[in-house]
Amino acid sequence: MAVLCMQTADAQNWQDLLRRLTGGSSKQASTEQTAEEQTPALTAATLCTTWTYSAPAMKYEGNDMLASIALKGVESYLPALYAKVGLTSGTGKATFTTLHDVHAEAGDHKASGSYTFDPSTGDIVITAGRGDATASFHGTATLEDGTLVLLFDAAEAADIMEKMSESAAKNEQFKTMKSLLDSYPGIKLGCKMTR
Repeated sequence: MAVLCMQTADAQNWQDLLRRLTGGSSKQASTEQTAEEQTPALTAATLCTTWTYSAPAMKYEGNDMLASIALKGVESYLPALYAKVGLTSGTGKATFTTLHDVHAEAGDHKASGSYTFDPSTGDIVITAGRGDATASFHGTATLEDGTLVLLFDAAEAADIMEKMSESAAKNEQFKTMKSLLDSYPGIKLGCKMTR
């Protein structure tokens, strides 16, 4: 680790030296960084519209290298899994209103609930109900090149599904998936959506 850090530091020093020798400046580099930082953030006003599902989204925030490698393979199976619940590119929709209501549909499934969104952190909480039971899903909402990326903690979502659905709780595939999610915290699942 120390060797990698030294190489990074040496590379930076060489970059600075080359920049000075060729007439470039560190001001040029800071201008490039500023342009990257100016990517528009998701605002409450931007969120309030109808978004159409375009692709699954997945992120691993844990520190287990083997899990990270294994999850890369899982990512390729997500489109087929999402299609089983009616989510294919251009089909599912979610509408966020200024009154903090959210309405979603995927195939024959429809759901409504409420949401809170903090634009300064990207944190979003969606609360939905089924019968008398309600559940809150905590996640993040970001804007990447005009695409809304919603990510939720997969283990938390699996816990909620287990409590709200008897059939999920008894399903062997679900139990296996839940065991995996519990073993590797930090898995985020969600979707990408466009206007």
